Amino acid sequence: MSDEMRIALEELQALMKDQVDAVLDRNLTANAPWAVDLGAEPTDSRARATWHRSARIIAVYRDRYQVTTDNTTHLAHRQQDRADDRLGPRLSTG
Repeated sequence: MSDEMRIALEELQALMKDQVDAVLDRNLTANAPWAVDLGAEPTDSRARATWHRSARIIAVYRDRYQVTTDNTTHLAHRQQDRADDRLGPRLSTG
């Protein structure tokens, strides 16, 4: 990999991390119910790192799939719909 490509990828990675942090910060500042349910940020450095990693994943998932409710019962249906979409062509009879 060229130095130019490596630098470009590192810059892209930094931009993506900044975006993820912004999504999480927006939800924490707004006291989004799902974020409040995470509890206080731990003071222990290892626990805090785990908490942040989990919070970022949740925030980005909710942002990406436009989850606007705190009711999670719909998630199982959406996961099944996605699975059906992926398997659909293989399940066709003919």
